[in-house]
Amino acid sequence: MRKRAALFLIFLLMAQPLCSLAEAPGADTQRLLLSSTLSLCKIMDACADDPEYLKLYPANVQEAMDLIGRQDWASPKAARLYVIKERLFSVYLSASSVDEAALSAPARKKLREAIPSSLTGLINTEQTAFPSAAGALRCGGVLPQVPADTPEWCLIYLTFDGSYDALCSFVRTDGGCVSAYLSAVQKDGIGRLLNQLKRAFIREQDIFEAYDIQMNP
Repeated sequence: MRKRAALFLIFLLMAQPLCSLAEAPGADTQRLLLSSTLSLCKIMDACADDPEYLKLYPANVQEAMDLIGRQDWASPKAARLYVIKERLFSVYLSASSVDEAALSAPARKKLREAIPSSLTGLINTEQTAFPSAAGALRCGGVLPQVPADTPEWCLIYLTFDGSYDALCSFVRTDGGCVSAYLSAVQKDGIGRLLNQLKRAFIREQDIFEAYDIQMNP
Protein backbone atom coordinates (compact mmCIF):
# COMPACT_ATOMS: atom_id res chain seq x y z
CA MET A 1 0.00 0.00 0.00
CA ARG A 2 2.79 2.44 0.93
CA LYS A 3 4.63 1.63 -2.29
CA ARG A 4 1.54 2.32 -4.42
CA ALA A 5 0.94 5.59 -2.55
CA ALA A 6 4.55 6.67 -3.09
CA LEU A 7 4.36 5.89 -6.82
CA PHE A 8 1.10 7.82 -7.11
CA LEU A 9 2.72 10.75 -5.31
CA ILE A 10 5.62 10.70 -7.76
CA PHE A 11 3.23 10.61 -10.73
CA LEU A 12 1.34 13.61 -9.41
CA LEU A 13 4.54 15.52 -8.75
CA MET A 14 5.54 15.01 -12.37
CA ALA A 15 2.18 16.41 -13.48
CA GLN A 16 2.43 19.62 -11.44
CA PRO A 17 3.69 22.97 -12.81
CA LEU A 18 6.86 24.55 -11.44
CA CYS A 19 6.68 27.17 -8.67
CA SER A 20 8.58 30.38 -8.10
CA LEU A 21 11.58 30.50 -5.80
CA ALA A 22 11.28 31.49 -2.14
CA GLU A 23 13.64 33.85 -0.32
CA ALA A 24 15.99 32.45 2.29
CA PRO A 25 15.00 33.32 5.88
CA GLY A 26 17.51 35.55 7.65
CA ALA A 27 20.23 34.33 9.98
CA ASP A 28 18.23 35.22 13.12
CA THR A 29 15.25 33.22 11.90
CA GLN A 30 17.41 30.24 11.01
CA ARG A 31 19.05 30.33 14.45
CA LEU A 32 15.64 30.47 16.15
CA LEU A 33 14.32 27.48 14.21
CA LEU A 34 17.51 25.51 14.86
CA SER A 35 17.45 26.34 18.58
CA SER A 36 13.81 25.22 18.80
CA THR A 37 14.65 21.98 17.02
CA LEU A 38 17.52 21.24 19.40
CA SER A 39 15.29 21.98 22.41
CA LEU A 40 12.74 19.45 21.18
CA CYS A 41 15.57 16.93 20.67
CA LYS A 42 16.39 17.29 24.38
CA ILE A 43 12.78 16.57 25.34
CA MET A 44 12.64 13.56 23.04
CA ASP A 45 15.91 12.25 24.46
CA ALA A 46 14.71 12.72 28.05
CA CYS A 47 11.52 10.76 27.33
CA ALA A 48 13.47 7.96 25.66
CA ASP A 49 15.71 7.74 28.74
CA ASP A 50 12.80 7.60 31.20
CA PRO A 51 12.10 3.97 32.23
CA GLU A 52 8.65 4.85 33.56
CA TYR A 53 7.65 6.55 30.32
CA LEU A 54 8.80 3.53 28.31
CA LYS A 55 6.47 1.32 30.37
CA LEU A 56 3.50 2.96 28.65
CA TYR A 57 4.33 1.03 25.46
CA PRO A 58 4.65 -2.62 24.33
CA ALA A 59 7.96 -4.39 24.89
CA ASN A 60 9.12 -4.23 21.25
CA VAL A 61 8.36 -0.50 21.09
CA GLN A 62 10.17 0.01 24.41
CA GLU A 63 13.26 -1.62 22.93
CA ALA A 64 13.17 0.64 19.89
CA MET A 65 12.64 3.71 22.09
CA ASP A 66 15.61 2.67 24.24
CA LEU A 67 17.81 2.47 21.14
CA ILE A 68 16.73 5.98 20.17
CA GLY A 69 17.57 7.18 23.68
CA ARG A 70 21.09 5.77 23.52
CA GLN A 71 22.03 8.18 20.74
CA ASP A 72 23.66 11.54 21.46
CA TRP A 73 20.98 14.02 20.42
CA ALA A 74 22.90 17.09 21.59
CA SER A 75 25.53 17.21 18.85
CA PRO A 76 24.18 17.18 15.28
CA LYS A 77 26.70 17.09 12.45
CA ALA A 78 24.66 19.27 10.11
CA ALA A 79 21.36 21.11 9.84
CA ARG A 80 19.39 21.86 6.69
CA LEU A 81 16.30 24.04 6.33
CA TYR A 82 13.63 23.04 3.79
CA VAL A 83 11.09 25.77 2.98
CA ILE A 84 7.97 24.04 1.66
CA LYS A 85 6.50 25.32 -1.59
CA GLU A 86 2.79 25.65 -2.24
CA ARG A 87 3.03 22.93 -4.86
CA LEU A 88 3.56 20.23 -2.24
CA PHE A 89 0.08 20.70 -0.76
CA SER A 90 -1.86 20.24 -3.98
CA VAL A 91 0.22 17.14 -4.74
CA TYR A 92 -0.28 15.68 -1.28
CA LEU A 93 -4.03 16.28 -1.26
CA SER A 94 -4.40 14.99 -4.82
CA ALA A 95 -2.64 11.78 -3.79
CA SER A 96 -5.34 11.24 -1.18
CA SER A 97 -8.15 11.88 -3.72
CA VAL A 98 -9.26 14.94 -1.75
CA ASP A 99 -10.76 17.85 -3.70
CA GLU A 100 -9.15 20.81 -1.95
CA ALA A 101 -11.59 23.28 -3.51
CA ALA A 102 -14.56 21.35 -2.09
CA LEU A 103 -13.24 21.44 1.48
CA SER A 104 -14.60 23.92 3.99
CA ALA A 105 -12.13 26.63 5.02
CA PRO A 106 -11.57 25.13 8.52
CA ALA A 107 -11.00 21.64 7.09
CA ARG A 108 -8.64 22.96 4.42
CA LYS A 109 -6.66 24.90 7.04
CA LYS A 110 -6.43 21.86 9.33
CA LEU A 111 -5.18 19.62 6.53
CA ARG A 112 -2.58 22.08 5.33
CA GLU A 113 -1.24 22.59 8.85
CA ALA A 114 -0.97 18.81 9.36
CA ILE A 115 0.86 17.97 6.13
CA PRO A 116 4.40 19.18 7.05
CA SER A 117 4.65 16.98 10.15
CA SER A 118 3.06 14.04 8.32
CA LEU A 119 6.01 13.94 5.91
CA THR A 120 7.79 11.93 8.61
CA GLY A 121 5.52 9.04 7.65
CA LEU A 122 6.99 9.02 4.14
CA ILE A 123 10.47 8.63 5.64
CA ASN A 124 9.87 6.16 8.49
CA THR A 125 8.74 3.14 6.47
CA GLU A 126 10.63 0.33 8.21
CA GLN A 127 8.54 -2.76 8.91
CA THR A 128 9.78 -2.76 12.52
CA ALA A 129 8.85 -1.13 15.81
CA PHE A 130 10.85 1.97 14.94
CA PRO A 131 7.98 4.03 13.41
CA SER A 132 5.87 3.33 16.52
CA ALA A 133 8.76 4.27 18.79
CA ALA A 134 9.40 7.49 16.84
CA GLY A 135 5.70 8.32 17.11
CA ALA A 136 5.72 7.69 20.86
CA LEU A 137 8.66 10.07 21.23
CA ARG A 138 7.31 12.77 18.91
CA CYS A 139 7.56 16.16 20.63
CA GLY A 140 5.87 19.46 19.96
CA GLY A 141 6.01 23.07 21.03
CA VAL A 142 4.92 26.61 20.16
CA LEU A 143 7.06 29.61 19.28
CA PRO A 144 4.92 32.59 20.36
CA GLN A 145 7.05 35.29 18.72
CA VAL A 146 8.90 34.81 15.45
CA PRO A 147 10.62 37.13 12.94
CA ALA A 148 8.55 38.38 10.01
CA ASP A 149 10.54 36.32 7.52
CA THR A 150 9.72 33.00 9.22
CA PRO A 151 8.38 30.66 6.50
CA GLU A 152 4.75 29.66 6.65
CA TRP A 153 5.72 25.99 6.30
CA CYS A 154 9.20 24.55 6.67
CA LEU A 155 11.28 21.65 7.96
CA ILE A 156 14.64 21.34 9.65
CA TYR A 157 16.56 18.13 9.12
CA LEU A 158 19.34 17.33 11.59
CA THR A 159 22.03 14.78 10.71
CA PHE A 160 23.72 12.87 13.55
CA ASP A 161 26.66 10.49 13.92
CA GLY A 162 24.38 7.82 15.40
CA SER A 163 21.83 5.50 13.86
CA TYR A 164 19.07 8.11 13.48
CA ASP A 165 18.45 11.65 12.29
CA ALA A 166 15.73 14.12 13.31
CA LEU A 167 13.07 16.01 11.37
CA CYS A 168 11.24 19.03 12.79
CA SER A 169 8.27 20.64 11.02
CA PHE A 170 7.18 24.24 11.53
CA VAL A 171 3.81 25.78 10.64
CA ARG A 172 3.04 29.48 11.14
CA THR A 173 -0.52 30.11 12.31
CA ASP A 174 -2.86 33.03 11.61
CA GLY A 175 -2.03 34.49 15.02
CA GLY A 176 1.64 34.81 14.12
CA CYS A 177 2.99 32.04 16.35
CA VAL A 178 4.62 28.87 15.02
CA SER A 179 3.87 25.27 15.96
CA ALA A 180 6.75 22.78 15.85
CA TYR A 181 6.82 18.96 15.87
CA LEU A 182 9.96 16.84 15.98
CA SER A 183 10.47 13.11 15.33
CA ALA A 184 13.41 10.77 15.07
CA VAL A 185 13.72 9.43 11.53
CA GLN A 186 15.59 6.68 9.74
CA LYS A 187 19.18 7.49 8.85
CA ASP A 188 19.41 9.83 5.83
CA GLY A 189 15.64 9.49 5.47
CA ILE A 190 15.07 12.73 3.63
CA GLY A 191 18.00 12.01 1.32
CA ARG A 192 16.49 8.68 0.32
CA LEU A 193 13.11 10.34 -0.26
CA LEU A 194 14.65 13.02 -2.47
CA ASN A 195 16.66 10.41 -4.38
CA GLN A 196 13.47 8.46 -5.04
CA LEU A 197 11.90 11.59 -6.50
CA LYS A 198 15.07 12.34 -8.48
CA ARG A 199 14.88 8.94 -10.13
CA ALA A 200 11.40 9.95 -11.30
CA PHE A 201 12.87 13.22 -12.70
CA ILE A 202 11.49 15.32 -9.83
CA ARG A 203 13.90 17.98 -8.66
CA GLU A 204 14.26 18.90 -5.01
CA GLN A 205 13.66 22.55 -5.89
CA ASP A 206 10.24 21.67 -7.32
CA ILE A 207 8.86 21.17 -3.81
CA PHE A 208 11.42 22.73 -1.46
CA GLU A 209 13.86 25.61 -1.21
CA ALA A 210 16.76 24.18 0.82
CA TYR A 211 19.43 26.01 2.82
CA ASP A 212 22.32 24.77 4.95
CA ILE A 213 22.25 26.24 8.47
CA GLN A 214 25.49 27.22 10.16
CA MET A 215 25.84 25.15 13.33
CA ASN A 216 27.99 27.78 15.11
CA PRO A 217 27.04 31.13 13.59
